[in-house]
Amino acid sequence: MEYTCKINGEAADVTLSGSINEQSGEVLTRIRQTIDAVKKVRFDCAKVDAINSTGLGLWKVFLRSLKKGTDYEYHRCSVYFIDYANMSPVLVEGARVVSFYAPYVCTSCNTSVQKLYETSAVKKTGKLDDISCQKCASPCRLEVEGEHFLEFMDL
Repeated sequence: MEYTCKINGEAADVTLSGSINEQSGEVLTRIRQTIDAVKKVRFDCAKVDAINSTGLGLWKVFLRSLKKGTDYEYHRCSVYFIDYANMSPVLVEGARVVSFYAPYVCTSCNTSVQKLYETSAVKKTGKLDDISCQKCASPCRLEVEGEHFLEFMDL
């Protein structure tokens, strides 16, 4: 796993990329040391491409190690991140998922497309949009079962 971090006053923007796994311990320690003085952390998870059970355990320890009262939220969550959150709700427990990607595939040219959603907007409608392919303008279908994919919003 790799990360970048920008501190803006009492907030930190942490961009995560790669896998959260058994090799993530040192990186999580460096992140914690970097953000130790902030009150709010925004995790950008667009490039998280894998999580395993050991990584989830390290992530839980990392979150518990943050200063008491530190507010954290997840932005631009990858499809993989959301799939894992649905399987292991502890991944997003105690935090707000602000935005996430949903996977689509074109019914004509088979192009894969991901659309970014604001969680608050999806909560209002209760569903994901119908979209068209940017390549051929044909309809796209959701690659996951919508109701199951949105289970994380009920946590």
